[in-house]
Amino acid sequence: MHILGRRNFLSGLGLGAGAHLLGSFCGSLLPEALGAEPTRKRLIIFSAANGFLERFYSCQKRSETDFDLGPVYAPVAAHKSRMVIAEKFFNPFSKALHGNQHATMTVMESTNPGVSQERGPPGGISIDRLIGKRIGAGDAFSSTASGRGICVSADGPGQSIPLISSPAKAFETYLGGVKPGTMPGGMPMAGAANSFETAFPQDKSFLDLLRSDVQRLNGRLGAPERAKLDQYLESLRTLEQQIARRADSQSGCMKPGAPANETSLDQMLKQHIDIVFAAQRCGLTRVSHIAFEGMEGPHITYNWLNDPRNHHDDHHANDGAILQKIVTWWFTAINGMLTQLAATPEGNGTMLDNSLVVFINTCGGSHHRGYETHPMIMWGGAGGKLRGGRYLSYEKGRHCISDAYVSVARLMDVELTTFGAANHCKGPLPGLA
Repeated sequence: MHILGRRNFLSGLGLGAGAHLLGSFCGSLLPEALGAEPTRKRLIIFSAANGFLERFYSCQKRSETDFDLGPVYAPVAAHKSRMVIAEKFFNPFSKALHGNQHATMTVMESTNPGVSQERGPPGGISIDRLIGKRIGAGDAFSSTASGRGICVSADGPGQSIPLISSPAKAFETYLGGVKPGTMPGGMPMAGAANSFETAFPQDKSFLDLLRSDVQRLNGRLGAPERAKLDQYLESLRTLEQQIARRADSQSGCMKPGAPANETSLDQMLKQHIDIVFAAQRCGLTRVSHIAFEGMEGPHITYNWLNDPRNHHDDHHANDGAILQKIVTWWFTAINGMLTQLAATPEGNGTMLDNSLVVFINTCGGSHHRGYETHPMIMWGGAGGKLRGGRYLSYEKGRHCISDAYVSVARLMDVELTTFGAANHCKGPLPGLA
């Protein structure tokens, strides 16, 4: 790479429309090109709702490192050596019938406890937003939130964060250079991008607008970096075409204003995962939250799994077969992210080595009143700080989930001693890091 240093290189590019995307991508390439060890850590949180039943998440255990994964973990079994299962944690706040509401990730009582059972406003900052502000303040997006339903991320008391539900809007917002909305910390508003469906016909890519910037950049890159850039841009073009086809099929519906076909929800969520991976790989953000069901999502129907009812009613019917299919699908989707991270070289390892992927459920360990048995599933190396292949059981009622979040923050080099309500938080979990 024909450069004197990162700052001189970036300032000399003179990028136009490509500054948002290409500048960030180059910023992530340069340290490695200059022979430096990459220090960029990333946190990706997946959340679901309606409960993660103990009979599904618990494992037959002979020791901390000798345990058998249950059937629902089959999709992520290849990553067992990078996996940590930790349970059971309690959450004492906003204990609604269907979970802890915003307190799931804030571990604070709602600012209006009288309505907390009805999705009351958050009582504090969520762990993803706190970590994002600490480690991602200089990124295009200190953190991102996308997926389905009501988000449990928050910037502080009464400051809930909306999810970007449309993959097209997420793609254009994160990758297309659209300026974020007016929310604090650079978080895009859910409606910040709304032109993808109409602005880019299927025969034209937004990457075409960056052609001159790409040519200018290629003239400054060495052969290995050019190859990485070409591969990355091609993957973005493919993703863009997939999203455009989905948007076109929906907008072409004969019945104006009809909602997206529910059977496409699985593809929608998979596209969100691909978009988040692209944003992380490009260096646009370090912290992301993907919601499968949002705050509660009680009546989501998993049609592609032949769900005969909806997720909420499946629990009430005690339909173990379909509930197991749903949980297994969650891990199938997460495996899509893990596989991409593990397949992408970074420094002397892979992106997964420098990442921490976390799965939580807003309802905890059961559909109703599961807030005493929250599990947390983790993957990745967190830059060498997390040792995988372990099953950690903590005494029920001993540790608040805020202890687990303090550990997550420390794995991301954010030195917290408490999180959420200090009177319930003992500090980092013993034996995790």
